Amino acid sequence: MRAYSERNLMQAEIKGRSPFLKLITPSKASIKISLPDDVYFRMKNLCDDVTKLIEEQYRPDDLLQLLLDDIVDHVRETQDVKGMHQLFLERDKSTYNVRLKYYQKREEETEPLYPMKKPQPNDEIKMVYMRLVREDILRMEILFSDMAELFPNHHFTVERVLEILLIDFIEKYKRGEAINVIKSVFS
Repeated sequence: MRAYSERNLMQAEIKGRSPFLKLITPSKASIKISLPDDVYFRMKNLCDDVTKLIEEQYRPDDLLQLLLDDIVDHVRETQDVKGMHQLFLERDKSTYNVRLKYYQKREEETEPLYPMKKPQPNDEIKMVYMRLVREDILRMEILFSDMAELFPNHHFTVERVLEILLIDFIEKYKRGEAINVIKSVFS
């Protein structure tokens, strides 16, 4: 069975866990994503601004969880696998692909099937670990498994979609298109 995240939570669930392990399984799981340095620093700056606005700690994990919650809620409401595939393709084509070097180290199947917006040669990439709700990560893996039945060669993983969501959001925030989202969520 193909893995749809580096954590491969779906495989662990299918194999089954002992009742004892189920009791001690943490509610969050760590995910490693790659971000261009400028996106990473804008994200940290945005989280600092939100911390001041809501007067409590707001971390990059919280921002990414907010974006993930939005996608997971949309998937639950619509169950539109084709629509999600199209949405991810559109966003993937317009978002910097920070995993091009990663693709060169992997088998052919994971390499994107279309031209991508490449990072600038002088862009540095930062590996960031985020702790997200385990059930949401699992839900995304299930979505990608369902997607593979319709699109067997799709290359999406939880990590890549999280990168797409975050980079897309920060790019919109940079252009002033996401400021209303921030105000409405935290007001």
